[in-house]
Amino acid sequence: MKKFVSIVLSALITVGCAAVTPLSAGAASDYLPSHKSSDGVYNYVVYDNKYAELTFFNGLPKEQESKKVYEIPSEVDGYEVRYLGSFLFSCNYLYADKVVIPDTVTHIGSYAFAGDEEVEQNNMSEAVIPSSVTEIGERAFRCCPKLQSVTLPENIRRIGDYAFEDCWSLAEVNLPDTIDTISEGSFKDCVSLESIKLPDHSVNIKREAFYNCPKLKTLNVTREYNIGAYAFGFQGYKYDEGEIYAQSNKKISGAVLNVAYTDDDGIFESIYPIANFANIYGISATYNVPTAVKKRIPISAGATFKMLFDSETASNFTSSKPSVLRVTKGGNVTALRQGNATISATLKNGNTFKLNVKVPENPMVYKKQKDGFYYGGALTLYRGQTKNLFAYGKANGVDLKFKNTSIAEFTSKKTSRNLKIKGLKTGKTTIKVRINGVWCKIKVKVK
Repeated sequence: MKKFVSIVLSALITVGCAAVTPLSAGAASDYLPSHKSSDGVYNYVVYDNKYAELTFFNGLPKEQESKKVYEIPSEVDGYEVRYLGSFLFSCNYLYADKVVIPDTVTHIGSYAFAGDEEVEQNNMSEAVIPSSVTEIGERAFRCCPKLQSVTLPENIRRIGDYAFEDCWSLAEVNLPDTIDTISEGSFKDCVSLESIKLPDHSVNIKREAFYNCPKLKTLNVTREYNIGAYAFGFQGYKYDEGEIYAQSNKKISGAVLNVAYTDDDGIFESIYPIANFANIYGISATYNVPTAVKKRIPISAGATFKMLFDSETASNFTSSKPSVLRVTKGGNVTALRQGNATISATLKNGNTFKLNVKVPENPMVYKKQKDGFYYGGALTLYRGQTKNLFAYGKANGVDLKFKNTSIAEFTSKKTSRNLKIKGLKTGKTTIKVRINGVWCKIKVKVK
């Protein structure tokens, strides 16, 4: 997959290199005449006969290529440099360790500093972004493998999708309070990222924003965050046998997951993060449903959350089938097992509202195989071998029982979400796993 992405990116960069004026931050730059700077270093276009957008980097003179610190010019041929265009340094790399962007720049275009994971020419370990910058384009710093430090200015309003994807050395990021959205895949595959300081207000964290950041152990937040699907997912690799998907063990503390209902094709994007994060990471969840919703909505088994209607709390909650969907009078809901149920509640205006809910499946346990994870089924292991099971939906505790404990045993706490099971002697037995009051069975075979 990484090689495929690299090939696609290389093709894009090649197209950008071939164009006279590459795609850039300025919307009209494709239609403006291109100029070459007097020193030959850049191509640029001019706006309003006043501002310049650097559209192409032709490379530094040989005597300057060894610079450890490179300062991008604040003006070119008398024009103030306002924009760094798309693919600016993607064709001819900078060799400097530190790159300083001038305080005249307001926009950094897509792929402006993007590297190529197959090429080790991008030496940039530090980027200084001035407070004048308000927008960073998508994939602007993608695949800068040596980038360890980046300073994000207080005035920045938008960071594009996958802006820092594959920055493998990036260890710490402080996001300014002006940010209200962390875009899709912003820090995906930043495998060295250990800490992230989030703004002190509600933030939308889009899908895959911190996907495969295995060193990001704890995320401490104090506000309600809207968290997209797989935002904190983890993917492991075993290169000799292909990709292996693995669930991260990191714990996110102090967060409140605020999930809003969407009555469109993205409905599952809104529903599933409740189960993915509230259960797996122990985040408190709220689930906000507009009273205009009339059709049955799906809730993942094992999900726990506090029900809101039109962003307000209700009272006197009841469930038509407590064995399927358990609810307290205050609106704390737990999806227990497959089935349909109706939640009734008294709204703040005194009206009674009923919501039909469908729980499409029972809580599951999955096991790790060479080519991935499989749900349910039989677990096979050899005598003396230990394998891990993952109990999905640890909302109110997990309880397990062996039918025959002489064949296999737990070597971890039985109430743990990650369960280690050791084969003792040849034979077959059955594990019963109770999740949220629902019993599931898994057959175990020891060879």
